[in-house]
Amino acid sequence: MFEEAAAQGLKLTIDQTIKILTDSARRNPPGGTAWNDRYGFGRISAARAIKAIIALGAGGGAGAAAAATTTAAAKPRAKARRTKKPSKPRKPKS
Repeated sequence: MFEEAAAQGLKLTIDQTIKILTDSARRNPPGGTAWNDRYGFGRISAARAIKAIIALGAGGGAGAAAAATTTAAAKPRAKARRTKKPSKPRKPKS
């Protein structure tokens, strides 16, 4: 996705990246466009994301530009997962 954006001469912001990925997600099995507690926004569709970047880079009109530049603040984001802290190295037994 980022390589295609660079090829199109675009520098995507974090909000643009989130918007493109959430809008291009496949929503099967959850229907609709809203957040789903079990499936999130759906499955990532790399092909749709690349097509959105190409449309944005080709001047895909105000709709494509607006879709990529609006913030994702209105949509809830998944909670960050806690990572397990690395254990301290053990002293060798004498």
